[in-house]
Amino acid sequence: MRYAALPQSVAPMENIHCRKAVIFAADNGELQTARGGPIVGGDIAPNMLPPSIIGSDPSDDPYGALEKKGKPDLEKARKELRACGKPNGFSTTIAVRKNIPVEVDTVLALQKQLKEVNISTTIDRIDGSAPFDVIESAQAVKDRGYGIVLMGFAADFPTGQGFLRPLVDGRFIL
Repeated sequence: MRYAALPQSVAPMENIHCRKAVIFAADNGELQTARGGPIVGGDIAPNMLPPSIIGSDPSDDPYGALEKKGKPDLEKARKELRACGKPNGFSTTIAVRKNIPVEVDTVLALQKQLKEVNISTTIDRIDGSAPFDVIESAQAVKDRGYGIVLMGFAADFPTGQGFLRPLVDGRFIL
């Protein structure tokens, strides 16, 4: 799974409406294309739990990713910007591993998409050989002001616990 983490420890991402603005502004189809299209880039997912995992609900599409066929909802993004108190947009930094070209291409596509709703981004291309020191360190993410971090994950065990626990259970997030 490839996803953009939106750390709540970095302003303005502590505000759920600012995070939702990013989600609604993203064009999942273009992001999929930047990763190499459906065959290489995978499917557009409606949520964080793959359909192959028992208990997954592929109809759970809280942001309408499948309903909109991966297209952004710029009006909803602008509404969320108003709700988060940033009607004119905001600035943030995106972290990406510089030695993985498809990740850089993905972030460049996301940067262009966010600009459509006045979310301006600076891209920090980090050394991909040291992700644990930077993007996988909560303190480094906060200190560097990464409001968006491009990430990937594959579960060790194909179960809900094996997949979600490392991603959403704070006791297991190093």
